Amino acid sequence: MLLGIGLATVIGQILLTISYRYGAAAYLSPLGYSTVIYAGIISWVLFGNPMTVRSIIGMILIIIGGSVTYILKTKPGNIRNIFVAPKVNDKPPL
Repeated sequence: MLLGIGLATVIGQILLTISYRYGAAAYLSPLGYSTVIYAGIISWVLFGNPMTVRSIIGMILIIIGGSVTYILKTKPGNIRNIFVAPKVNDKPPL
């Protein structure tokens, strides 16, 4: 089991390094923190460790932090577009 965990970790780290080659770190870093959320869910489903209120609050804070980081790293002109609904005549983005 330890060899499987080590192999999965190595593969994950290599893929993370490759992703930083093609994407901006400001956008990819919050995704790295999402592993805490997945680890909590896997621990609950596979091993029967129930989530506590502190775990759920921590997950919510991670989601909020990642969202705020993404919004703050967006160009100021584009922040307005995140919160403004498109006009009826506008074409949807691809």
